[in-house]
Amino acid sequence: MKRAIIVSIFLLGPLACTVLAQSATRPHTPGAGGKGPKPPIISALDTNLDGIINAREIADAPVNLKTLDMNGDGKLSSEEYRPPRHAGPGGPSGTSKTGAPGNPIPRDGRPPRPPVDTALDANLDGIISASEITNASSALKKLDKNADEQLTADEYLPVPPPLSERAGARDMTRRMPEWTRKALT
Repeated sequence: MKRAIIVSIFLLGPLACTVLAQSATRPHTPGAGGKGPKPPIISALDTNLDGIINAREIADAPVNLKTLDMNGDGKLSSEEYRPPRHAGPGGPSGTSKTGAPGNPIPRDGRPPRPPVDTALDANLDGIISASEITNASSALKKLDKNADEQLTADEYLPVPPPLSERAGARDMTRRMPEWTRKALT
């Protein structure tokens, strides 16, 4: 009996480490799949709250984005359109010019900017200017990968990278058996 317990612990240990590491390094994408609150920018664009930004909502984007302008300066700072950041590996606030679609995750552990952010903030300065708000409809249409005149979460939110590319995953996988490392990649 004692031997069976020891063997079970030995076999389940790497699995537990893998599960814990995945949950610890997974970038938080609020609103994806109905889990967690949506980012403010998505809440403003998706006025009927169905998770899909339809053609009418895309056309109304300039008007709806202006509702996020809390200080009335005619532009949206990252604090107005992005969710508040927690103190962690990426720091308490700020945006990154990397992480746009096709770019790797930054080495500082911050998740990539959502595609909707990079589409609306054309110059990637972290501020959606008045002219970028005016051009919001055409910018959002560029995210429509399947040309169905609507944006689904897989088009406007980032896709989490594979575990092997996430921050901290390399250190964790170095201690795993070879067969486990191959299964994760």
